[in-house]
Formats: sequence, C-alpha cells, structure tokens
Amino acid sequence: MRLLDGIQGYAQAHPDSARAALENISPALLSTPSLRARHALMLSTAQDRIGLNVKQDSCINVAVDYYKQHGSRQDCFLSYYYQGRVYENARDHEAALNSYLLAESFITNKTPDTYLSSLYNHISAIYQNAFDFPRALTSIQKAEEHARKAGLTDFSHSLQIHTGRILLLEGYPEKTDSCLASLKGAKVSPIISAHLTALILLRKSFHQKSNPQIVEALDSLIASHQNQSILPWSTITQVYIRNGASKKALESLDKFANQKGSTDNTRYYVLKSEILDSLGDYRNSLEAYKRYIDLSDNEDLKRFGQDTRFLEERLARQRRESRQALLISLLALLVLSSIIVTLYYFRKARQLHKRYSAEYAQLTSEHKELKALYNTLTGNAVDKATREALSKRIHAIGAFISQEKPDSLDRVADQLDSLTENRKQLLETIGLLYAIYYPQFTTCLINKNLSITEIGFCSLLVLGFRTGELGEIINRSGFYNISSAIRKKIGLGPNDTNLSIWLKQTYQKTGA
Repeated sequence: MRLLDGIQGYAQAHPDSARAALENISPALLSTPSLRARHALMLSTAQDRIGLNVKQDSCINVAVDYYKQHGSRQDCFLSYYYQGRVYENARDHEAALNSYLLAESFITNKTPDTYLSSLYNHISAIYQNAFDFPRALTSIQKAEEHARKAGLTDFSHSLQIHTGRILLLEGYPEKTDSCLASLKGAKVSPIISAHLTALILLRKSFHQKSNPQIVEALDSLIASHQNQSILPWSTITQVYIRNGASKKALESLDKFANQKGSTDNTRYYVLKSEILDSLGDYRNSLEAYKRYIDLSDNEDLKRFGQDTRFLEERLARQRRESRQALLISLLALLVLSSIIVTLYYFRKARQLHKRYSAEYAQLTSEHKELKALYNTLTGNAVDKATREALSKRIHAIGAFISQEKPDSLDRVADQLDSLTENRKQLLETIGLLYAIYYPQFTTCLINKNLSITEIGFCSLLVLGFRTGELGEIINRSGFYNISSAIRKKIGLGPNDTNLSIWLKQTYQKTGA
C-alpha cells in the first residue's frame, strides 16, 4: 500500500515514469482485490496522461468490477471514465458512450473540473461523429464551462472554437459570430490559432461561396505550418468544398482520414460524397453516401440504446437509494402508490396494445417498402433529393422498430403518433421536390386542384410504387380517401384507366 501511495504522488509530475513503475510491480504484492483495483486505476490514469493508446479493457475492468461494488463515487467516476477512454481508443463508440454516461452518473461536487471538462469533451466528440449536433453542443458547452473553472485557458479557447463550428453547422451563424467575438484579442497558441483561422474562413464561406481569396488564405494557413498534423482538416475540407476547390478538398479529406487513423466514420463519407458529386463522379459519390447512411444508422441506434440503458441504470440506483432512506416512514404509501400505478398502467396498456401492434406492423412494412424504393433511385438531381427525404424517414422508422418492445406501452405512444403524422410530411416534401424539378408536371396537377400532399402521393406512383403498395406508406384509411379524391379531381371515373398509368402518361407528355 505504501508503495502505491508513493507512486501516486510521483505520478502527478512524472506519469511516464510512474507507468513504468506500476507495470513492474510484482503481482504477488497485490494480495487483495482492493490493491489490484487501485493498481489498475492508477496504471490506466498514467497510461492516459502520457497519451498511450490503450485499446484493451482487461486492466481497467479490474477497477470497474471492484469499485462499482465497494468504491466511493469518485472511484466509480474515474473507473468508468478511463474505461470510456479505452473503448474510444478502440473506436467502440457504443461502449465508450455507455462508460462516459455511467461516469457522469457518479459526479459529485468534489469531482475535479479538469476531469469534467475532459469527460464532456469526449462525449461531445462521439455525438459529433454521429452528426447529433444538438447533444454535441450541449456536452461541449459543459466542457468549456468546466475548463474555465479549472483555469485551462488554452483548452477553453479550443472548446469555444469547436462550439462555434457546431453552431455554424447547425445553422446558427450569428451565434458562431458571438463565439468568434469572445476570442478576439485573446492570446492563443499556434494550434488554436490555426483552428480559429479555419473556422473564420468557414464562416466567411457561408455567405461568400466560391471566393478565390478564401482559398488563397486557406492555402497560406496550411503552408505556414510545418507540422500539418495539428491542422483541423475536417474544417479545411469544408472550406474548400464551399469555395469550389474540389480537388484540394479531396486531398485535405485524405489528411483528415490520416489524422483520425481511419476512414470508417460518418463525417468522412458525407464529405467524400459531397466532393465526388461536385466532381461529377456520381457513381462513387453514391457509394460514399450509402456508406454514410449505413454508419449513421448504426451510430444513431447504438446511441439510442446506450442512452436508454444509462437512464434505466440511473433510475434503478435512485430507486434503491430512495427505498433505503424512506422505507420505514413511506412503506404504506409506496405500496398504495404501486397498486394504483400498476392498475393504471395495466388498463392503459390494454387499451394501447391493439393500436400499438397494428401501427408497429404497418411501420415495419413501410420501412421495408421505402428501403426498396430508396435502392431503386438513380443519381440524378431529383432522385438524389428524393433519396435524402426518404433516408430521413427510413432512419426514423428504423430507429423505432429496432428497439425491443417496451414494458410500458404509453412510452411508445408519442413516438407512434409522431411517426404517423410524419407520413404526411414525407408526401409534402416529395411533392415540393417535384414542383422544383418538374414544374410542368406539377403545374398540370395543380391545375387539377391537387394539394401538395396529393402531388407527393402522385410522385411516389411515378417513382414506381403501385397504388396498393402505398397503403404501407400512409395510413390505410387515408390511403383510400386520398386515392379516390385524386381520381375525382383529375376526372377519372370508376371504369377509366388506372391512376398510375394516367400519371405516368402525363409525366411523359410534359417532357419531365
């Protein structure tokens, strides 16, 4: 124990030497589970501080397994935090996010701000990689707040820059300007200066597209740094894209992949698809976009599952603590409340079960049909725009039906209602797309007094759906109503030609 105490004090100033000392400790000296857990946590701390890219969890799991049963809240926080670092190094974002969220649940008012700023920064990075910018923004703002409290000036500036970038990508340029203004006149390191300059150029590109001066300024920024590994290649790639320098964007994207050590992330493929599309390489652009969709679906589903498990564990722990503190005085009330709640949810679950089962089956069919349509569309402008509209709908349904059926059906009712209402939104989106790309065709339908929702319905028929199949896309009762209304408006009687045939003939006559 005294040996570990000595190494712990030494590790603060000399983590590399401390790591070597910890690795050389004989296992025979670690005679108890508490010593083995402390040794594992100290070794993981030293390895992380020197930037050692540990990808195996066998060491840190010794600490996690012991401290979650016997440790203090601070021990648990540190164990889960360093477990998250190991999983993030291994690019297992699902496991990393789970560990980080568990670490967050053990935060106390004594948890150092240095750790909190690092924790929320890593959480934000995972959400950014999955393009969940609202959650990424929330986490990085927490990280910046704790960095300021800890006096980590450079890190605080860096996080402010990342915050500005997320706000810009989320469509809040004015808030980005506020971030940039807060950094004006600040003394920053060369690395942070490079990131700040790149963000300023990206901000300018949002209202000065294809500006040669911006490209020249970016070229100058790159040339001024011998160590180019410190440059923000993702931001640089976006600046080149927005200013029409597609070949330079492709080169900088490769450097971004080298910086990350892999191309297997969503940001890489969405940028690659955009660059290849601007170069006219539509086939490879489509392949890159497919890869982005696959990775994006994967990350979103993992994140949803991890957040759910985290909430369940947190609620379970809160219930245990509450029962221990209030068991004697509130036992009768808890029993009565549980009876009332059980009866309420049993009755409500019975009412919802029939509707839930029908909607679930319908959404499953819709998901299958939309994916089939998605895969048939080509790379022309309207098909690409339609694919984007369809992919959002496919992703929303996929995230829902991939879950296990929950115990409490009322928790799913809002999601079902939302997904059902968005069917109309999908039709409106596709109708607007056709109005943009095929104005003569849509003008013909508008002259027949068709609404934008009805035009979207007709567009899906033109794309290849049969009228019967559209019953899987929208509410079944609504399907028959909308089909009949369209036939009536365009003047087709009960014995006249099929609606799909009439639409396709009209589509061809208008030169679409």
